[in-house]
Amino acid sequence: MAYHNGIIEITRQLEHVLARLGAADATKLRSLLGAFATSVEENRDQLASDIATLVLPWYEPGEPIYEALNEERYAEVRQAPVVALFLVRLALGLPAADDPRERILGIQQVTTATELRRRGADPDVRDLIRLPRPDGSVSVPDFQFDADLRPRSVVLEVNRVLGADDDPWAVADWWVSGNIWLDAVPVTLLSDNVVEPGLVAAATAAVDG
Repeated sequence: MAYHNGIIEITRQLEHVLARLGAADATKLRSLLGAFATSVEENRDQLASDIATLVLPWYEPGEPIYEALNEERYAEVRQAPVVALFLVRLALGLPAADDPRERILGIQQVTTATELRRRGADPDVRDLIRLPRPDGSVSVPDFQFDADLRPRSVVLEVNRVLGADDDPWAVADWWVSGNIWLDAVPVTLLSDNVVEPGLVAAATAAVDG
């Protein structure tokens, strides 16, 4: 089952779904939806399955999203994969032409360096991704920090391997794109409690080619 009908229902209620999920799962959902919206066709079924696995535990039988993800009766929507792709891109505010910078900003929460300083965090820690904006400001992706606004050590290590200081946009794109080595979107593997050992290896593999 490809779950595309469930994805359609999720996009129709996206703000509600994000609010219902815990903060960590909401971040993962945004990343997975972004990867789904920009993925090649052969990867979309797996990404749709990953989204379903993430969202289903938050819903009960009888709720529209639960039923859309589970019932074969939705298979009658023949164009579901195409409709799902269009609605996800629309929900995330992505342009018709895939501009990687707009995609990154559309699927990841970012905070200005000024705001991070105001909240007591340090956006100038070496190896953090800092995204320069046309207005001269700098945006810092939130996933790089734990719940206490401390930079995640594994993120800093991966960023160092990938060269975030030289090309922060490319490194940000690596974090929010599907990764063959990990069989996942890297940012969805981040946790305050468990360190994913494969992240650094996957980054090294990307550099080594």
